Amino acid sequence: ILAFAYKFTVTAVAVTLPLPVGLFTPVFITGSILGRLLWKVVFTYAPGFLRCSPWEFALVGAASFTTGVTRGISTGIKI
Repeated sequence: ILAFAYKFTVTAVAVTLPLPVGLFTPVFITGSILGRLLWKVVFTYAPGFLRCSPWEFALVGAASFTTGVTRGISTGIKI
């Protein structure tokens, strides 16, 4: 949870700066951390519900967070 809070703050700073500091890597990392946290919550409260691994949730989290930040569907599809 601390890693997500840190990366979310760093991503917000990177997006709002008027400098070419790179947008995609912090957004990918933040989305994958959030996806992994979601997997942990779902696995903790409903262990028999999941039939997928944590990396799959991380991949979907990275794609969905990137699509939400950039507002471009093609960016999420490229992942």
